[in-house]
Amino acid sequence: MRIASMQSVQWFVRVKKMVKSKTWLGYVLFALVAGGTFLYLCFPSDAVRQYLEGAASQMAPTLALKIDKVRPAFPFGLKLDNTDLGLKQTPGIVLFKADSFVLMPSIQMLALRGPAFRFACRAYGGNIQGVIAFKTFSMGGAFKSDVEMTNVRLDQYPCLKEWLKRELTGTMSGSLNYAGSPGSFLQGSGRGDLSILDGSFRFAHPFLGVESVSFDHIDARMLLDKQEVSLARFDFQGKDLEGKASGTIHVNPHFSRSSLDLRVAIKASSAFLTDQKGLFDAATFLGQRLQKGDFTMHVRGTIAQPRIDFI
Repeated sequence: MRIASMQSVQWFVRVKKMVKSKTWLGYVLFALVAGGTFLYLCFPSDAVRQYLEGAASQMAPTLALKIDKVRPAFPFGLKLDNTDLGLKQTPGIVLFKADSFVLMPSIQMLALRGPAFRFACRAYGGNIQGVIAFKTFSMGGAFKSDVEMTNVRLDQYPCLKEWLKRELTGTMSGSLNYAGSPGSFLQGSGRGDLSILDGSFRFAHPFLGVESVSFDHIDARMLLDKQEVSLARFDFQGKDLEGKASGTIHVNPHFSRSSLDLRVAIKASSAFLTDQKGLFDAATFLGQRLQKGDFTMHVRGTIAQPRIDFI
């Protein structure tokens, strides 16, 4: 009887502890829900929006950030609606525009001992996400970024045609890594692994009688080091043309003035050569290589005004 009585007491103590723990857990959950609801309803959207726009201006004085609305995002983030990033001197040019942009702290700050943020956004028909980490809490010095993008529509990006002075379409996916400092982006270093599917490239002026070229895919690996982009890999393939390119691009702050030093090897299909009369007209000075469909070009000059020599 005594043993049974002791077991009953122990069972009663355990039950009492469980009830007490559940009660405290209920209090905590209620406090979290109530606090989250209060924060959402009373969130100072305008004040946070003005702070973010001002902080972006301090980090990069030449850029202007505009946000339509800021809302809290679960659990400890911010959601920015209709975000535009442009140049102060030319307000009509939008460098980046996102329908929605979510910003949250990243656990990388525990290892880096500096501010780090995760972001995810919907832009140009696709999705972009990544991490940006700063060395100092002032966020005015060096930073690193890792970006992943999927199904971004190049034809929806308005600046691309202006920069290239040509029209490029397709769906782009890939990754970008960059390390640099605000205000001197071209002096940084980085790497990009990109692929573009089902696209086309329209020349500013007909090239050998051809106005545009379609392709199934482009696979590229590019390295940036102090204003110089090296093409470690650049392969393209389509129904009519396939080939590869190598060389360097010296990037100018005015992108269309960037200088080129590229070697491009192209193989054209026989059907394409038959359809393009201009290619046969050019064969008189290019010789039998063009008639067979294989030729190599050395591209120099600038992006806006390239100079092409056949090798």
